[in-house]
Formats: sequence, C-alpha cells, structure tokens
Amino acid sequence: MEVKELKKLSQNIKTGKIRTLKSKDKFQFKCTACGKCCFNIDVMVGIYDLVRLRNATKLTTQELLKKRMITFYLGPASGIPILIINFSQIGKGMNRCPFLVPGINFKEVSKKLNIKNKDEKEKILKKYKNNPKQLFKDLDGIKIDRWLCSIHKDRPIICRLFPLGRLKKYNNNIKGFKEKFFLQKRVDWCAGWKTKEKQTLKSFLDRADFWQYKEGSDKGHEILDLFLSSGFFLATKDNKKSKVKAIFEKNSVILMFAANLIYNFDSIKYFSQDKRVIKTIHEKSTHEDFLYVVQKINKIVSYFIKMFTKQNLKEEDFNQFINNFLKKGVNIDD
Repeated sequence: MEVKELKKLSQNIKTGKIRTLKSKDKFQFKCTACGKCCFNIDVMVGIYDLVRLRNATKLTTQELLKKRMITFYLGPASGIPILIINFSQIGKGMNRCPFLVPGINFKEVSKKLNIKNKDEKEKILKKYKNNPKQLFKDLDGIKIDRWLCSIHKDRPIICRLFPLGRLKKYNNNIKGFKEKFFLQKRVDWCAGWKTKEKQTLKSFLDRADFWQYKEGSDKGHEILDLFLSSGFFLATKDNKKSKVKAIFEKNSVILMFAANLIYNFDSIKYFSQDKRVIKTIHEKSTHEDFLYVVQKINKIVSYFIKMFTKQNLKEEDFNQFINNFLKKGVNIDD
C-alpha cells in the first residue's frame, strides 16, 4: 500500500468513516474456497510468513527465489527491504498466485485421461508424481471448478485475514504493536459475502490461527524497525522528513546485502549449518521452531548493522567488509 493510501486509511478510521471491529462485533462472511481472491493482487510477505512458506513448500529461501515464487526489493516509499509473492502471468491482464492449484472434478479427469479403474488411477498418479507440468499439459482445456491454496495451513497473514483489513502501529505506551481491524470493501466476485453465516471478530481470528501469526509478525516487524531506527534505509521523497535520516542512496549494494540477510538467509552458513533451522524446512515444526529462525535473523541483522555502523564504512569498502562478516558470522552466538 502506498504512503498516501495508508495515510488516507488511517484518517478514515480516525474520523469513523471506516468502522473498526471490536472483539465481539459480528460480521457476515464465510470463505467458499473459490480462489478468486488469489488473482491480480499484491501479497506482501513478512519474515515469519517466509519461514512458514519454506516449511509448506519444503524449499529453501534460495530455491523459492530461484523458482521466482517470491521477490524482494527496496521499497520505493519506505526505503527498506520488502518481500512479495511473485504472481505468474497467465494471460493478458491476468496474474495468479504461484501457490494455487486447480480444483477439478475427478470424473472429468478420468474421462480426459481415460481412467477406467483403481489400478489405472494409481498408475496415472505415479506417472505424474514427478512431472506435474505434464499433467497440466494433458489436462489442458478441462473445466476447472475452483482454485485451491496449496499452502493453506501456512498461508501468509495477509491471506488468512481476508476479508479483514488491519492497521498496525507501534505504541510506545505498551512498548508493542496495536492493531485495528476493519472489513474491506465488498466485492461482487467473492461469494463469501453472500453466505448467511455470521461470526465475531474473535471467532474469525481464532479460526484463522491469527495469534501465532501475530506474534511472528510482531517479531518480524522488530527486525524491520532495526533498519528504520538505525537509518539503514534508502532516502526517498516519502521518508525525507523522518527523524532518523537515511544512510543510503539509490542502488546501494550494502542495503541489498542486508535484504539478503532477512529474505535469503538460508544461503548463509549461520543458518544452513543450524540443524534446528534446517528442520523448519523439511520436517514438521512448531511455532517455537519458526520463531527461533526469526530470532536468529534478528541477531544477524543486529550484528551486521552494529559492525557496519561501528566501522563507518563506505560503499567502496563493501566487498572486504562482507568477506570478513561472512567468515565471522557463524560466531555471532559465541
């Protein structure tokens, strides 16, 4: 969301133009799992979200980036590293989330692939197991009933909150993040609005497993706050009035390396040699395991910023600094 839009949203909430929801407030909505909300949108991914995505896909950050499922860049307004899901273009003016899979009636599949019995079904499944692209090719033209999320259990917080919107701000009085929830603008293509089921804000958040994601999201925001509080961001027209002045200008290789620390951390020995981190990619893991990875990212970012600031380095000194940093990086916890 652009800075102007964020300010307008904040103002509309403040004036009451947009009504915020309290814990016991009810609203009418039930997701029908049609997948229509996963087309033609921008999905920003938090640090905790990324850790969970790895577990859902069994892919490292390097592999997710290489397969172009995710992309990170320096925010044109904030100047800090931002991660988004990289939607695939499937037609003119149409983009789709890479984690969507088609929901197809099996009778239609059987007819298309000429499956007559259980044995033939198992044979077909085995054939396509290691070559899903061929399956989609062979099923070309078949009717798709709906689209399903292949990472539903580990979907990002922005996805699990729909149709809610959330405005999140740091509160100095409580030394933590406060948030306000509101209903997004109703859209005709979403059948969820037409259902008769009513639920409270609390019941919806409970069902969406929001509280674990809130904790993970807050921990991730603490890392991004390290960038903002130390001036470790690009100077932009939108942050020029910031109390902390930006250290970097456009095309900073130093800041892009720092972005790799939080979004491509599996490429660094400090993570790739840690068995508990590796577990969160390939094995069943707990919320505490995922938080452990986020906390390691916090440590390495803090260490990096501290070292960089202490040595008062310039862009031309970067290569030597990084070589030294990576050699010593595995000893951060010592």
